[in-house]
Amino acid sequence: MPETKTIPLSGIAVAIHRLRALRPDKVDALAQSMTDQGLLQPIVVRPHKGGGYLLVAGLHRLEAAKKLKWKKITCTVFDDMEADEAELVEIDENLIRADLSPAERALQIGRRQELYEKKHGKAKARGGHASQAAQGHKANAKLAVAFTKDATKKTRQSERTVQRDV
Repeated sequence: MPETKTIPLSGIAVAIHRLRALRPDKVDALAQSMTDQGLLQPIVVRPHKGGGYLLVAGLHRLEAAKKLKWKKITCTVFDDMEADEAELVEIDENLIRADLSPAERALQIGRRQELYEKKHGKAKARGGHASQAAQGHKANAKLAVAFTKDATKKTRQSERTVQRDV
């Protein structure tokens, strides 16, 4: 069960490779909003193996807090979140919140599909007899439907939008 905590900024590490580039104009706008209204949505973190926490989602909010010279920030902490699950959360948040270009959306939804298939299995086409090939096709279709439904639920996008992005 996630827990909300206030954590020192110095205790939050950011992975080198992020799916979305930091946009200074967004950091500036968030810093202004955070000055006027405070932090409306906590950032998401998980425990880091080396101690402290690792950022899952909220890089622009974290950078805005640093710009404002805050010492601490409110975080939603997921104690047992694995790396693949954390990446899915990051992708889903980007698909929901971020102004992504069509290329960025396609990249993120493609990576989301890779992670989903890693977790749930990937159907493989079967060679040989026609009935085996038909079974492989049905399995692929079921996997595609399951992925689309999962992505639609998690990102609040329409099924058509998810299918187009894939």
